[in-house]
Amino acid sequence: RDYYCDWSSDVCSSDLRIEGYIMKRLLLSASVLALAIPGVAHADPYIAISGGTVSAEDASNSGTTSADIDEVDENTAINFPGYPAIAAGTSYSFETETDWGWNAGAQIGYAFDSGLRIELEGTYVAYDVDTHNGAFLGGADISNEDAAILLRSEPVGFTVGDALGDGSGDVESYGAFLNILYDFDLGGIKPYIGAGAGVYVIDVDYAPSDVLIANDADTQFAYQGIAGISAELSEKSEIFAEYKYRALFDDAEIRNRLLPGQFGVSPDQHLISLGLRFMLGADAPPRSEEHTSELQSQ
Repeated sequence: RDYYCDWSSDVCSSDLRIEGYIMKRLLLSASVLALAIPGVAHADPYIAISGGTVSAEDASNSGTTSADIDEVDENTAINFPGYPAIAAGTSYSFETETDWGWNAGAQIGYAFDSGLRIELEGTYVAYDVDTHNGAFLGGADISNEDAAILLRSEPVGFTVGDALGDGSGDVESYGAFLNILYDFDLGGIKPYIGAGAGVYVIDVDYAPSDVLIANDADTQFAYQGIAGISAELSEKSEIFAEYKYRALFDDAEIRNRLLPGQFGVSPDQHLISLGLRFMLGADAPPRSEEHTSELQSQ
């Protein structure tokens, strides 16, 4: 994966070590919790796989330049007035709309006879960019300006809005979540609700009109709300349909390849999935059998 570099220096650093530490802590917490709770009540371990579609809300990308950008000199031969310098700390923003994408996940957890479930989930999401729009620089709308204002060149013959409208690019995200859920047992079907938190990598590739804006990734803490319904296929297997709303606690910080600095991205996601769940544990003995065993042992 890419290193994060300051635009004005040759010093780069990676968050891979921090990322690995967070992942290990999450896995350790899940393991301790999973081992501790089963002693309280009967629980079945299970594994599950799921997949489906994803829709992301329009993403607002915003940042400030981290270094001065030189002016572009005028060219009287082509009646080009030039562009003034852009000072460090100048704000900019643009919006990103995306297409429907797909998601895949795997879960491992425990289901307790009380209806409680706890699981560790691994997840992957991908979708393409549809279009970018609404470009602002220093508070001014530059959508109708020649794209040269950002390319820092003489006029190129198309506007910033035209260039962004191409929308080439994609967003990938992957991570691990610790989820707590509750099943409402209605017999053959079980509606459920839940919530989870974990670490999430946001990998952004923006290249409208072949102009590279971003090709970078950042890891952030994320949360999700969960609602679904399960139905028994057999004594040891279930099919389930599920909806998740997933978002970041803080914006992902993505390195800008066009302007100096980074910009924040907050891709709120809506996941719809269909999956299979397989119970791995032995059935708990009926209460009457437990009582008989106790009497025989006395």
